[in-house]
Amino acid sequence: MKKMITAAALLLAAGCTVQSPNVASRSTPSEPAASASASVEAAAAAPSLNAFRSSRGLRPLSRSAKLDAVAQAHARDMQSMNRMTHTGSNGSQMTDRLQSGGYRYRTAAENVAQTGQGMDRVMELWINSPGHRSNMLKTNVTEYGVGRAGDFYTMVLAAPR
Repeated sequence: MKKMITAAALLLAAGCTVQSPNVASRSTPSEPAASASASVEAAAAAPSLNAFRSSRGLRPLSRSAKLDAVAQAHARDMQSMNRMTHTGSNGSQMTDRLQSGGYRYRTAAENVAQTGQGMDRVMELWINSPGHRSNMLKTNVTEYGVGRAGDFYTMVLAAPR
C-alpha cells in the first residue's frame, strides 16, 4: 500500500509541453540501445494510449523510433539519477533531447513516471493525472515514443515539422 501511495504521489506533477523550438541546444550523450525486456514492456503502451485516445474520439498516434529512442534515453538517465524529473542529468530539457535525437518537431509533450507496478499502472496514473492526461489527448500531436528503465518511464508525444 505504501508503494502505491508513493507511486501516486510521484505522478502528481503535470507533464511538460512545448510548441516549436526556441531554445538553445545542449548536447546529450548518446545512449546504448534499450534492453529487450524494457522495449517489450514499453510496447504495451501502444494499445493503451491509442485505445484511450479512441475512447475520446481522437485519432491514434503512430509509434516513432526516434521518439522511442529519446524517451528510452531519458528513462535511463532518470534511473541513473534515481530521480523522476523532466531535467536530464546534464541539465537538458525535453526540447534538447528531441534535437539531439534528430527529431525536428512542431509541438511536443513529455510524461514521466516512477513506479514499480508496471506499464499498465503507469498508464492508469497518467490517465488520472490532469496534466498527463491532457498531453495524451493533444489533438496537435501525431506520433509518440515510450521508454522504460527499471521503475522509470517516459512518454514523448510530438508532431514532426
